[in-house]
This record gives sequence, structure tokens and C-alpha cells, in this order.
Amino acid sequence: MNRGRELFITALAAGLVVAFWATNHIPGVSAQEVHQHSHAPAEAAKLKNPLPASEENTREGRALFNRNCASCHGEDGKAQTEMASAMKVKPADLTALHGRTEGEIYWVITNGIKASGMPAFKDKLSDQERWQTALYVQHLQGAHQDHAGAPVPPPGQKMESGAHAGHDQARQQKPEAAQPGQAAGQQPHQGHAAQGQTQKTGEQQPEGETQAGHAAHAGHNMPGNAPAEGGAHAGHNMMNMASMMESVTGGPFRSMQAIGSGTSLQPASTPMAAWHWMPGEWMVMLHGELKVGFNYQGGPRGVGKAESENWLMLMAERRVGPGRLMLRGMFSAEPLTTPHGGFPELFQTGETYRGRPLIDAQHPHDLFMELAASYTIPLSEKVSFQVYGGPVAEPALGPVAFMHRASAIENPSAPLGHHWQDSTHITHGVVTGALTAGPFKFEVSGFHGAEPDEDRVRLDMGKLDSYSFRTWFTPTANWAMQFSYGHLTQPETLVLGDLDRMTASISYNRPFTGGNWASTLIWGRNSEEHGNSNSYLLESTVNFLRKNHFFTRLELIDKQGLLSDNIFGRPGLIRAPIIPKGSRGIPLPAEFERFFRVGAFSFGGVRDFVENEKLRVGIGADVIFYHKPSALDPIYDRRPVSYHVFLRFRPGEMK
Repeated sequence: MNRGRELFITALAAGLVVAFWATNHIPGVSAQEVHQHSHAPAEAAKLKNPLPASEENTREGRALFNRNCASCHGEDGKAQTEMASAMKVKPADLTALHGRTEGEIYWVITNGIKASGMPAFKDKLSDQERWQTALYVQHLQGAHQDHAGAPVPPPGQKMESGAHAGHDQARQQKPEAAQPGQAAGQQPHQGHAAQGQTQKTGEQQPEGETQAGHAAHAGHNMPGNAPAEGGAHAGHNMMNMASMMESVTGGPFRSMQAIGSGTSLQPASTPMAAWHWMPGEWMVMLHGELKVGFNYQGGPRGVGKAESENWLMLMAERRVGPGRLMLRGMFSAEPLTTPHGGFPELFQTGETYRGRPLIDAQHPHDLFMELAASYTIPLSEKVSFQVYGGPVAEPALGPVAFMHRASAIENPSAPLGHHWQDSTHITHGVVTGALTAGPFKFEVSGFHGAEPDEDRVRLDMGKLDSYSFRTWFTPTANWAMQFSYGHLTQPETLVLGDLDRMTASISYNRPFTGGNWASTLIWGRNSEEHGNSNSYLLESTVNFLRKNHFFTRLELIDKQGLLSDNIFGRPGLIRAPIIPKGSRGIPLPAEFERFFRVGAFSFGGVRDFVENEKLRVGIGADVIFYHKPSALDPIYDRRPVSYHVFLRFRPGEMK
């Protein structure tokens, strides 16, 4: 078995290296190829908008533009955004697209420009939505005329007097010091240099021939003008990424970055580490993490073990009918890479191993952590309905699972309060309905309440005998808050009876130059026949100067079973009960059910020695101190101290 674990770890590490090499050796796209594919065909100019140029249609177009286009082009269309500044292929200044017909704009929105990176929206937006977006893009240039020839102002703006006020406004735009979408020192495309040259400040330009209007066919090449040499492929990836980061599945902010485990939400500003592709009509992402290291748990109850925590998650999304379909699969090799008895962790409890309760150890994850699907239908700009579920999924109960939380992702240990907070993240049989309205998301789930058994490979299906409710509040992109309640029918293999769980959490994320700071505060309570118990957690991870990570976790938790001998054979004051094979729940001695309030305080860091858009590899370590009642001193010692050292592998962060 040890030989098998070594082979698996070696193979997985080799796979990451191969993936890193492959993604860094994809051929680029030349500037000439971008130029060749940057035009809408001549017949596109003849397409007529079937929608009236009404204020209502323009307002809808603005909402669609802000949701799908503003991350690169900016809400004002001038492409002065953080994402645009990071691109080698600059998005076009859409306020300068004079002379472009709605048909040409509609064609580009529909089909995209593959060579330059402009994504196609024919499967993401309906035909009506694409015409509404094209209508609003024309409004970004100034006034628009309805089908009767009357001027219609952009939403939120008043029409100036005169039928041609919009055109006058376009003529009076002052030229920029450099052409939008053009790198410093970059020359305009041959044949358009004279039309794209900068004029003196205050000098008017002929209608339809502003400095940005013809530079490298900016009007037709909506994502950007001719790129700097070698930058076309980077621009293609960046624009595809911008499209992929937008999804109605992602809660109130419709952001892929907000998608946590199951239907849970993170702050929408949370960084995303993933490899990504756009094969055909699908948007595909591969997430994952591998930690390989040594775990030493101190004191007379502790042991030292080599171990690996790992998981891999595949997400694929596309438009189907009026909504978005997302397929999700998540897998772990921990059934092979976990030491016998589980990952050593002082004061950790929950689930069983060979019929004995797991004490001072964290159980491994199942091979199948998620096999689920989600379908989300947008009902309006701020309202959507979602259906989610599958044979292995997560009900609407608790915060984002710890391995997905940005505040916990660097920490190699599961929280001691895992079975009070987010243990239902692997549930065999789940159906969830969710309604998002403004900053709120309301969810209800039916699920199978029993936790996974000791066989970590097979599916433990059963009837939907449990239920839960959860409410999210996300006032800004930096905050995500939830409260949830669940009734679990016979969840524990060891304990007889049902369980009621309540949780509340607040997550805060703050991006900054060169890094990110993520924090989470969680409370969880389990109510059972033998009483109530609580858990409290505060954790935080800061990434600074790009390659440095510092993390901490502070916990207080009510634990039982700590007086018995643990799963590694370290003696206690009583013998641990043994569950007969095939049984579920047995009467427990009073000494085993006694609760103790314990605390664990972790401090650690990771330093990346590989950090790029494809891969992050870092070396890390942490140290853990504990608080406990003196009644546990005879078996745990007065001041046990634990530590980890590890290597961490992860996909690069999507910029």
C-alpha cells in the first residue's frame, strides 16, 4: 500500500509537470491572422435590427452590455478597465465606432473574432438580447435615431437640442495621446495610418473618422486593434477568460469567481485558480490542488505520518434553451494517499474506521466528491432560478466547504468544527432549488442525511429523508454572508438519532495590487438527543508580493469522545466503543458522551517558487497550539504542539 501511495504521488506530480509544459507550448496567433479575421462580412452591414430603437430596448441592452462586456470594454465603452490594461490585445474604444451599422456590431457579437479573442455570444445571449446589445453599443457613440427618424438618447442622458446633437458630440471628442487599444510605440495598420494619426488638441475630426475609429479596423475588431507582436494569443486567452468569468450560475453578481462548493457563494472578488478551455460552445474549467508533506501531531496522543491531501474538479457550462447548464465532477485520491486511520489531527472527531470512532484523526474524502448538474434560468436582470443536484452533491447547508474557501485554501488541516459547519459537502443524493433576487439568494434542499461510510469508493445512495434551508446576502463583491438550518436523519454511523444543525458565516475578500486577503468567520451548532454543542472559527489568508502567503485559523469547539483511546492506539481513560459490522448507531457510555471545550490556533505560511498563469508550486509549513481543560492533561499533556511541512501544487491564478 505504501508503494502504491508513492507511485500515485509520483504520477500525479508528473501529470502536473506535463500539463504545465503543454499549456506553455501552445502556438500563438500572428497579428496578420488577427487582421484577416477582424472584419464582419459585407453582407452584415445590410442586416436590419428587428427591434425598435426604444428607450426600453436600449436600457435592456445596457444591462446586457454591463454584464457581458463591461469587464473589458468598461461601462462607458472606453476600455479603460483593469482587465483591459492587462491585455496585450487591447479592447476597442466602442465610443469611436462611428459608421458601423447595427448589423455589423450584431454580427461580431454573435460570431466573435476567434483570432483576436472576441468570444461569440450566439449561445450565451438570445437573438433579441444580441440586437439589444448592438443597439446600446451604438448609443455609446452618442444619440441614436428610432425607426421614424426621431433621436433617442442613451439611457440616463438627456437629448441636446438639434437633430444631430449626437453626431456633433461625436465630432467634438478630443483625441487621446495614443490610440486606444494600441501599445506604446505601435504603428497603425498599413493603409489606415493617416486616418488614425493623432491630431492637435481641440481639432475636430470628420464624422466617422475619429483617431480610434479606423486604427487597425477598430470598428470591426471589437475586442481590440492589431496586437503587439506575439500578443494575439494572450489577448485571445484574456478575452475568453473574461467571457468565462461571467455566468448567471454565479449568484447575484453572476460571476464564476463567486461559485463555491455546491450552490454556496464566495465573495465575487475571490481569485480563481484554474486551467480553462472553450471547446466549441462549452466553457470548461479544471480546478485542483495537491499537497504532499509530513504531518507531526505532538504530545503522547500524537503521531507523525507522511500524507497527501488532494482533489480535482472539472466544471463545464454552456447555454441550453433559455438558461445555462453546468456539469460538475469532483474527485479525490485520498482513499489511497491517507495514512491508515486517517490524517492525524489532535482533537478531531467524526465518522469511523474499522468500526471504531475516529478520534485525533480526520477522515479522507471519497473518490467521488461531487457528481452533479445545475441549470439556471435568468428571469430578469437581477432575478434567476436554479435547480441543482445529483448522486453526489452538496445540500444548501453551511458555508463554502473548507477546501474551496480562499481563507482556508493554504491550510493543510480540516477545521476541528468540520462536522458542525460543512461536513455535508459530500452527500449521496441531493436536490436543491434556489432563487436569486438582487443581493439575496434563497435555497431549499432535500437530501439523504447519512454521512458516507468507510468504503470511500462506492456510492451510498438512499432516500431523500433530510432537508435544509439557506439564505445568502452579498451586498458587494467583497462580502458573502449566509444563515442555514438543516434536519439530518440518522447522519452518524456511531450515534443513534437525528440531528438539527444551524450555521452562520461571514466571508470577506479584498484584492489588492500584488495579492489578496480573504477571511471567514463561522458559527455552527449541532442539536442532538444528548445536548447542544457549538463551534466557532475565524480564519484568514493573505497573499502578498504575489509569491507569499500567510494563513491563520483560530477555533473553539465542543468535542466528545476525547477520553477514549484514539484511532492510532494511543491510550485514553476509557475504551472506545466498536460498532458491529452492518449496524448504524449504538448506545454510548456516559464518559464517551462528555463534552470538552478545546481550542486550536494555527499559524503558517507558503512561499511560491513557481508562480505563473499556468501553475503555482510552493513550499509551506505551519505550527498549531492548543487550549484544553486540565481534565485532558493526563492523556494529551499540558501543552502539545503540532506542525506540518508540505509542498503545494495548484493551477495558476486566472488574472
